[in-house]
Amino acid sequence: MGNDSAFAEKTFHMLSGDDNISESTVLCIELTSLIDEISLPITIKHCTLDELATNIQVLAKELFKQLNLTNPG
Repeated sequence: MGNDSAFAEKTFHMLSGDDNISESTVLCIELTSLIDEISLPITIKHCTLDELATNIQVLAKELFKQLNLTNPG
């Protein structure tokens, strides 16, 4: 998601999913931070296939909005 941690955290919290594992949540998405070239997990969301599809739409929309706001020309 780039170097903007506030944008990454805000966008991650928009995603569907649950903090806890259940039988229906077969996938997970992690928010990580790169510190001294080491990827450290910050939080995780467990999601279903339908939630993953929705999350991909949210991520694409928010990333395109962010890119258009930072590079308008």
